Amino acid sequence: REKRPPAGPVLHIRVDTADGAIDTSRTLFVGNLAFEVSEEQLRSAFADCGDIDGVRIPRDRITGRGVGVGYVIFRDKSGVAKGLGLNGSAIPGVKKKREMRVSVCKKQKKKKTTMTTEMTLRVSGDRRGG
Repeated sequence: REKRPPAGPVLHIRVDTADGAIDTSRTLFVGNLAFEVSEEQLRSAFADCGDIDGVRIPRDRITGRGVGVGYVIFRDKSGVAKGLGLNGSAIPGVKKKREMRVSVCKKQKKKKTTMTTEMTLRVSGDRRGG
């Protein structure tokens, strides 16, 4: 007998490590996405390229809408090579057709941040300089 998966929606859950390290050699950066694109739509668009470990679409904290970019993480590097072939194509099923910009994810250099403290000094006393 052939085992079949249970009927109903499929959920994909990804748990990241605390350090947030991502293997960029297995990850595609996808730009120019419509803000309404879901993780499932992005996953479906790249499903034929290879086994996918995870999909991430950064979202605006207030509106919950996508910010126009996403990441597709493959189990191995061969999926990345096939996924690059989707550069310039649109995601099926999305109302607003936009050509995806697909590239290999690059490690971001950590930006040095400088903390600036602004202080206002209030001087009490005689203003005449005395």
